[in-house]
Amino acid sequence: MTPLLSSGNKKTPPLLIDRSILEAAANWYVHLKSGTPGAIELATFERWLADDEMHRRAWSLVQKMERHLGSLPSSLALPALKNVQTQRRATMKVLTLLVASGGTGWLTYERTPWRSWAADYRTDPGRQKTIQLADGGSLELNTDTAVDIRYDANIRLMRLHEGEIMIRTAQDIPSGAQSSPRPFIVETPQGRIRALGTRFSVRSNDGVTHVAVFEHAVEITPLDMQGKPVRIEAGQQADFSVMKISDAHTVQRNQEAWTRGMLVAVDWRLEDFLAELSRYKRGRIYCDPAIADMKVTGAYRIDNTDLVLDSLTTSHPIQVKYFTRFWVQVSAKS
Repeated sequence: MTPLLSSGNKKTPPLLIDRSILEAAANWYVHLKSGTPGAIELATFERWLADDEMHRRAWSLVQKMERHLGSLPSSLALPALKNVQTQRRATMKVLTLLVASGGTGWLTYERTPWRSWAADYRTDPGRQKTIQLADGGSLELNTDTAVDIRYDANIRLMRLHEGEIMIRTAQDIPSGAQSSPRPFIVETPQGRIRALGTRFSVRSNDGVTHVAVFEHAVEITPLDMQGKPVRIEAGQQADFSVMKISDAHTVQRNQEAWTRGMLVAVDWRLEDFLAELSRYKRGRIYCDPAIADMKVTGAYRIDNTDLVLDSLTTSHPIQVKYFTRFWVQVSAKS
C-alpha cells in the first residue's frame, strides 16, 4: 500500500503541450480516421507516439476529446480525405476542438486533462493503486484515474478528475482544534457525494458520474441541480450529470470485480465488453459493427488485455488484428 502523503508536499506544475504537437496529433487523427491506414503509416505513427511523452499526452487529449464529443465532425465521416486542402481544414477543426472542445475548457488548468496530469495520485491505463488514508480508511484507484486528496480541520475531501475509485471510509475522531467529525466528500466535475459511513465506488467520465454503494449510504448533490441531496442506500447505484440524477437501481453482481483485478461479464454485448476492456490498455480496441451484438460471458483478468483478446478468439468466431500496440481491431473470423 502507498501511504498518504502529507499536505505539505508540493506538486510539480503541469507541463503545457506546445501547439505544434497538438496540431501534429490532430493531423494524425485525421489521417488515421479518414481511411484505412497502411502498415508504413501506422509504424510511423507508433514511432511518433513513442518518441516523446508530450506526443503521448497530446494523443491522449485527442482520445478524450473524441469520447467527450461522442461523434466526429461531419467532414471526418467521409471514406477518405485525399484532397490536401480538405485534410488541412479537417485538421484545423480537430485542433480547434482540442483548444476549445465546445466551451468546456480542455486547455484550462482547472479542468482535465491538466488537473488530472498534476493530480496528487494517478494511475496509467491498466494500472491500479491502493492508498491508506490518514484517518484509517482506504482508497483504491482503478485504471487511468486521477484524484486529489485534501484533509484539513474542517473536511475530508477527494477530487476525482477522471477514472474510478473505491472508498472505504473510517470513523473520524475529533482531535485538537477539531470540535466534531469532519464530513467525507468526493467531488467530481458533475457534483458532490457525501459519504455516510460507507463503502462505495465513484466513476467519472464523459460528463457523467456513476456512484455504486456497497455499505451504508451516500448523499449526491449534482452541481447545478436545485433541491435536497439524493440519498442512495447500500445495494443501489445511480448516475448523475451537473443538472440531474437518475433513479436509483440495483448494483450489478460483480460490479466491484475490478478491485480483485477481474472483469466479469454476463451476456454483455461484445462492443460494450471491448469498450470496457479498452480502459485497461493504451490505445483503442475497435469492434466491427457487424459483430457488436455478439454476447460475452466470463471472468477475465484485466492485467493482460492481449491475453483476454486471445481468449475471446478461442470462444467466439472472431479475429483480432493488431495494426500497432495502440490500434487493435476485432472483426468476424474470415
